[in-house]
Amino acid sequence: MNEDLLDYWLRIIKPLLPMNAWVDSRLSRGDYLIQIDWKLENDPHQQNKRSRKIEIIIKEEAIDDYLGK
Repeated sequence: MNEDLLDYWLRIIKPLLPMNAWVDSRLSRGDYLIQIDWKLENDPHQQNKRSRKIEIIIKEEAIDDYLGK
């Protein structure tokens, strides 16, 4: 059930991100952890430069509250 909820949230988040975004998601000690970054294409001198990593942590208590509603 929790994996389905994580997939659902990812489907909501992904359209808001750049097309080339790398998204890693997993359960970590009961919390959801989502990490996002993407390749920046605006610096010709650093062709493999990546964005800063975005980390979203959804705490277990918030998940429980969401599922309880």
